[in-house]
Amino acid sequence: MKQTRTLQNSYITESIKNIDRLSERVREHLGVNASQQSLYVLPKQQEVVLVVDSPVFASQLRYQQNDILRFINTTFLSEFKRVKVKISPPVMQAKPKPAVHKELPKNIKDMLSGVRDELDN
Repeated sequence: MKQTRTLQNSYITESIKNIDRLSERVREHLGVNASQQSLYVLPKQQEVVLVVDSPVFASQLRYQQNDILRFINTTFLSEFKRVKVKISPPVMQAKPKPAVHKELPKNIKDMLSGVRDELDN
């Protein structure tokens, strides 16, 4: 049982590495900077799905579908039939929690109010 689980995990790990390599090669081919635009390539049966986060970038990729398909098929010796471009939904950022300050001790409050009163006079 443990042997089977190890084989499944290694297969999944290798598949993820292959998808990462494919994504990286397509980014290099298109000249996309990974820190500026996210582009993920997901192979499915007879098609390649390009997942991006920008609608403008997605429309640019739709014009380059044939070039991308030709590049993937020749580089990886695959037989993909078509390319789909999908836009990933935006990720909601959690609001930062406000900093909670401890209440000042009474003697410090009295001292500060005394200083404030002296400054007002």
